[in-house]
Amino acid sequence: MPKRAIHEGVETLSAALAGQSQSPLTATEREELTQLRDALDAALASTDTAEAASSAPEALPSLLDEAMARLEGSHPDLTAALAHIAETLSELGI
Repeated sequence: MPKRAIHEGVETLSAALAGQSQSPLTATEREELTQLRDALDAALASTDTAEAASSAPEALPSLLDEAMARLEGSHPDLTAALAHIAETLSELGI
């Protein structure tokens, strides 16, 4: 199920925010990823895909793109998780 893949990505994101990644996050990265995680949680709170698509913040795709661009060099594993989330959201029409 696509939502499961997003949940797994959010768990990876939460682990990084909890300091469980190999490279520490800067304060700016932490703030940006917290906003992204909150937006993803809001989209996932819906019980069905159509409802999730309509409740997802409009800025979610750009938040993901910006985070991936910033983290690509310093946090490749986290960037890969974000890319997987973006791909799954795209498949869901979000």
